[in-house]
Amino acid sequence: MDNKIIIFFHIYYTDLIDEYLWYLNNVKLSNYNFDLYVSICNEVLTDIVKDKLLKFKSDVIITICENRGADIGGFLSSIRKNTINLSNYIAWIHIHTKQSSQYGKLSSYLWRGQLLNDTLISSDLVNYCSNSIKEGSGIIGSNSCIYSIENSLNTYKSEKNYYNSLCNRLNIKNNNTYFVAGTIFWANIKILQLIINSDITPVDFETKFEHYGLLQHGFERIFGNISTELNLPIVGINLDIDSTNYYNKIKIYDYIYSNNIVFKINNKIIIPNDDKITQINKRNKLLIINNKY
Repeated sequence: MDNKIIIFFHIYYTDLIDEYLWYLNNVKLSNYNFDLYVSICNEVLTDIVKDKLLKFKSDVIITICENRGADIGGFLSSIRKNTINLSNYIAWIHIHTKQSSQYGKLSSYLWRGQLLNDTLISSDLVNYCSNSIKEGSGIIGSNSCIYSIENSLNTYKSEKNYYNSLCNRLNIKNNNTYFVAGTIFWANIKILQLIINSDITPVDFETKFEHYGLLQHGFERIFGNISTELNLPIVGINLDIDSTNYYNKIKIYDYIYSNNIVFKINNKIIIPNDDKITQINKRNKLLIINNKY
């Protein structure tokens, strides 16, 4: 088995691509090689987007898909339209350009930033998550975005039937376990193998969009359930990267960009974009705190 990671990246909101490539560059800087599978809806693919992806990784595999099933539909398009030899990989990552018209850009940014920071903020964290998966973890995601499947389905009752039907199709129990809300996470190859072996395809999903109550919302919870079914622990990551460090009150990272700002580190708000990083000062080792479920 190669020390290789597979990244599934679904793009719909193309204005976020520079932000995501900034995070994915930390995989480039890690100890691991990777393959990049991008699914993108046909109506948003442009030469500019394609050029950025090819510049980032010349052998990127781009799958054109319908806008069906949101990021889950895109992910399934990548695994159904390409032949993937899973024996080459030790872990996989699921990411997508997360933005919600329901909650607005600011709330979307905060949620997206939490999910991305706690999985891809540095090469140190990429190495940590990769090693954790190699050692037997199932799902790794932001601890603040990990929720009980049972509690969430009691809140969003319209998704329960979809979830139960997916459990039946995958031949897994309806386990009382957890999932990463927002579907940005690391995962074990065994989870991907079970999904690939199933009969679920993008055609199962509708082309309409709603904020809840669709098949993809049931599938969002399935990843965590598969992990529990395979006796692989779900790990929630907390990163202590600001000046209110509750262990020793030290700053962990400073990032200084020119011009624009987006995510918050050490009380500085930054937006990753085309601007070059003018200074990265790593003052101390990244402090990673995990909780297992």
